[in-house]
Amino acid sequence: MAKDYYETLSVAREAGQDEIKRAFRKLAAKYHPDRNPGDAAAEARFKEANEAYAVLSDPDQRRRYDTMGSAFHSQFDQDEILRNFDFGNIFSDMGLKGFQFNFGGGGPQPGYGPGGGYGFNAPPPRGKDTEQILEISFFEAVKGGKRTVQLRRPDGSLDSVDVRIPPGISTNKKLRLRGRGLSAVPDGPRGDLYLKIAVAEHPTLRRKGIHLEVDAFVDLSLLLMGGEVSVQGLESESTVRVPPLTPPGAKLRLKGQGVPKMGQSGEQGNLYIVLKVQLPDTLTEEQKEAVEALKNAGL
Repeated sequence: MAKDYYETLSVAREAGQDEIKRAFRKLAAKYHPDRNPGDAAAEARFKEANEAYAVLSDPDQRRRYDTMGSAFHSQFDQDEILRNFDFGNIFSDMGLKGFQFNFGGGGPQPGYGPGGGYGFNAPPPRGKDTEQILEISFFEAVKGGKRTVQLRRPDGSLDSVDVRIPPGISTNKKLRLRGRGLSAVPDGPRGDLYLKIAVAEHPTLRRKGIHLEVDAFVDLSLLLMGGEVSVQGLESESTVRVPPLTPPGAKLRLKGQGVPKMGQSGEQGNLYIVLKVQLPDTLTEEQKEAVEALKNAGL
């Protein structure tokens, strides 16, 4: 007959997490190998309580168990369930050791780390991944570079690490630093640290994917008659020719002066100059006459 995790912990199926935890702590304290040395029956009850708690304390696993019923046991065995669950904190809170069990004989063995850890002749579990924000300049995002970042170790001390910023990176992209995250148990393998990029805004340039845009405010006469306009790009100033009768809002392209496509060498975006009419705050009498003349001429 398939085991029932609720019966193992002596709780109702609608029991909340606090009740489930209290029930498990009571059984763990009673059947822990430290308190029952050499007692195979107590060891079996201890493992059953651990298995039930590992499933019912995890919302996803509990939902899967409630849905699948007895079929759950054909898909997940005790070894697999317990191997992927860390009992270190709850045991250490109770002043108990974590243990490794040898299925097939050999009895319980002390677990890794003081008061924590749990597995079955397996290495300590990998620690959790962590994330922190890395703010970079607009120029760094486009051109790439290297930054020295201060990271906080699990013991609270600071660690300096050089981070390479790839050209073309954008806001919300993440850089992974292997082994710089948290550890699940003392001296255990650490997870990874993800640096989430936040790119500072540029005072005049806007980024559109791999392209850049900049506004150029020009006189109405330049749009009508044509001429030249100069703009400041990311690194240098460029002058372009404006054809006669260019409409406001038109874009002039400067090829290859945009953003490199991240991870693809040689592919570069463009810089687009967006032409906007610069209207005066007031008109002189001479300007009013000129505008009146344009109006009479049908412009």
